[in-house]
Amino acid sequence: MISKWLVSSWPMLLALALGVYFFLINILGPDFAYFPGDLGDARLNIYFLEHAYRFFTGQVDSFWNAPFMYPTPDVMSYSDTLLGSAPIFALFRLLGCDVYTSFQWWYAVLVILNFSAAYLFLNYVFKNRYAAALGAFVFAFSIGIHSQGYHAQTFARFAIPIALLMAVKFKESRVPGFYVGGTYWNSSAPRGAQRLERWE
Repeated sequence: MISKWLVSSWPMLLALALGVYFFLINILGPDFAYFPGDLGDARLNIYFLEHAYRFFTGQVDSFWNAPFMYPTPDVMSYSDTLLGSAPIFALFRLLGCDVYTSFQWWYAVLVILNFSAAYLFLNYVFKNRYAAALGAFVFAFSIGIHSQGYHAQTFARFAIPIALLMAVKFKESRVPGFYVGGTYWNSSAPRGAQRLERWE
């Protein structure tokens, strides 16, 4: 069963392996000696992710009232909260990784999720695993994506192909669950980077 899956999935696995080798390892280093992003955005996004982790684990009382720009309230709504991808970061923090290693693993998981989601969508639409592997490679590892590597808040893109897949499935079947799923994945909730306004 597994060998049959491996034989049929080799284009996807090869494209993912090449992307991880030439892109992900080039950015993080084989021993995680390097860091994605620049000194400004990466540090700010690490702060946001760590703040979300501390909120999830009950170490801070309010997500929106981060302890900077005091006494201004709701300062987290001024920027990209990364709330949708923060659980990935929090998982590595809970596993005992430090803040910086968790950020590196967060980045690695997002890159793989970006590729995987794009592959699923493109393979469904084109029914061609070679085209899907190539398209997913471009979606996750292209030079255009690499040029935005300084901005950590743009790393999470996996919700885009998932929302598109749900939209295509809804168009084909008119099953309400696909509409709800597409709306969810298209909303600001699961996305890694979003600017949320606090509603009261």
